[in-house]
Amino acid sequence: MVYTMKKCCFALLLLLCAGFSLHAQSAANISIFSTPVTGFGRSSGENRAINAMLTNELTSRKYTLVYAPQGADFTLHGSLGIFDEYDDYENQYDNRIQPTTTYTFNAPTQEYYGVLYLFQLMLRNVGTGEVVLQNIIYASLDDVYNFFPLVMHNLFTHISGSGISGSGPAEKNDLKSDLWKDQWIYFRASLNYPITFYLLQHNGLKDRINLYNEETNNVSPIDNKVTAMPGATLGTEFQLLNFFSLELNLQLNMGDTKDKAFINTAMGLELKSPLKFFDNIMLVPYVAFLFSLNVSPVFSDFPRAAAGPGIQFCTRVGKHGAFFIDAKYVFSFRDAVMHNPYLGLPSSSQSYPEPAVIHYKRSQVEIGAGYKIGILDKKKYTATIIY
Repeated sequence: MVYTMKKCCFALLLLLCAGFSLHAQSAANISIFSTPVTGFGRSSGENRAINAMLTNELTSRKYTLVYAPQGADFTLHGSLGIFDEYDDYENQYDNRIQPTTTYTFNAPTQEYYGVLYLFQLMLRNVGTGEVVLQNIIYASLDDVYNFFPLVMHNLFTHISGSGISGSGPAEKNDLKSDLWKDQWIYFRASLNYPITFYLLQHNGLKDRINLYNEETNNVSPIDNKVTAMPGATLGTEFQLLNFFSLELNLQLNMGDTKDKAFINTAMGLELKSPLKFFDNIMLVPYVAFLFSLNVSPVFSDFPRAAAGPGIQFCTRVGKHGAFFIDAKYVFSFRDAVMHNPYLGLPSSSQSYPEPAVIHYKRSQVEIGAGYKIGILDKKKYTATIIY
């Protein structure tokens, strides 16, 4: 039993690590609407070269490039122009939007060059309204190459969120990264490993632990019983309020204390209170209620109702889904009463026919891992699109 428990815990640890791995992969699942670089420097070749550099950098980071601004997490716009026209261009630019953060890189000084050029790159966070503007003043494309790694570093820092400190038209809680926490409906599926405990009661037992035969005075001691067989759960969760949700599920667990082929089925009701203190993690304590739909023939009387506390540890996978580890403890309100296993055997084998039934207190510890995905966003988002 101990060896089985160790294997179960090790397997769940691997699943938890897999969940963090899934989140790490999904963290780069950011959509960017990137328009072609407009304007010209010394030649149209500079425009094409910078376009290619931008596209290669974005795709190498596994960002998703989209062809329309609707639904994008960020918009990116680049332009080329002559530095002598910088003041006029900047004024025209500010009439459209006011940058929150501006970086300017001065490659040459104008006294050594007849004409200088300007490359501008604007990044806008659709969710927060944060705008980052970067300028490179250059004489040749080599200057752009030299500053390009720093420009990309600033860009990726703001995309990842570590460089965003302000607030915009949308509140921080409206960021699209929080969509997975705020769905009207979730569908869940999980694999479970329930461990069921039967604590022996002393009703009718001789010397509190023995089955017996009155005619021969023979006794047979019995003990507590523990079963651990795999199972699965399918369910639907309704998030009625931001801090309260209700889940209905169907649970299937294999085996009982005698017949390993028997499948226990139960309907479950879980009342949950999601705690949304972290960006990519959600803790969900809950109270679970179970009602067994079928009863194994080893029981004379079985407590169909059970209840107890539980908790889910969720980590985000994609925009609307979550991987979760689930643990709960439930206990039955009445005794589970089993038939004496010696009854019904041929008379020559009925060594210990008394008492006819054996009473146990029944409880269950269940550990599981699964995935749930939400549909129907609870929040509505607005974004100002800049053309």
